[in-house]
Amino acid sequence: MAVSAGAALQFLRAFPEANSYNVLILDPARKQALLSKPQASKELIFCELERWLAIGGHFFIRPNISGLVMVDLDNYNGQLQTLLALRPRVLVETSPGCYQLWLVLPQHLPSKSALDVTRELTSGLGGDMASAKVTQVGRLPGSINCKPAKGCSVSILHSAVQDMDEQCYLDLTANPVLSVTPHGIQVGSAAPKKAVKHQPRQAVQPKESHADRSAEDWKLACQYFEQHPGATIQEAAEACHFQAQRPNPKYYADLTLRKAREHVRGKCALPGKPASAAVVDSSHQEAFQLRLFFL
Repeated sequence: MAVSAGAALQFLRAFPEANSYNVLILDPARKQALLSKPQASKELIFCELERWLAIGGHFFIRPNISGLVMVDLDNYNGQLQTLLALRPRVLVETSPGCYQLWLVLPQHLPSKSALDVTRELTSGLGGDMASAKVTQVGRLPGSINCKPAKGCSVSILHSAVQDMDEQCYLDLTANPVLSVTPHGIQVGSAAPKKAVKHQPRQAVQPKESHADRSAEDWKLACQYFEQHPGATIQEAAEACHFQAQRPNPKYYADLTLRKAREHVRGKCALPGKPASAAVVDSSHQEAFQLRLFFL
């Protein structure tokens, strides 16, 4: 088995916006670090890559960019096409049946959502929840996975400079669970012991008023794009004054307007009816509305 600088370079080129990387090389027993550079510059990596690969051991890496999601899938039993439908930057096979899925959130999504997306996708795909964090490093393609009984090359199955498919993410993940953390209310399925159901209901779930306002906002956005089909999201945001109260109103408005414009352009509307009155697939609408409610 030989290391491959070509596969490593293919991985690095899938993240052109990265100026530095977190690089960690551990000895085969994973007891000590042979190299640790949390802020290794792109220039340094390209210069030292072959020498670092020759060190041996476990070669881990993570691009230092915002909105990055890495899902660690050990003994994955699903279809690879399911993973590719998410539009990953890189799909890595670390050993037979074990994969690492690298995705980047679309630019209009706040980078702080990366943790929630990581947790939900890891849970939905049956991944390793212990690795569902925004600091998690992954194995560098072209290196050797030298775990006992494995000893195989880490390879790339797919790479492309693209952003995560948001609709596919919504379809793959279960309804989000609210959890209370020291920093406030967060969305995610990884903290059942701190779920909101153990908190006073009225303090965190004003369901009825939020649901009513969200429905009004959705109708308003659809009606606007029916009347102004060529309008941009920015123009719509200036014209539409939404009623629902959200911790992140800009994200809420942006997502509502984008989905409404998509809806009006004929993806969900019934023939002969305005999009604001169309009947849409209930599972899709419920998933979308739940996420709007919990933002």
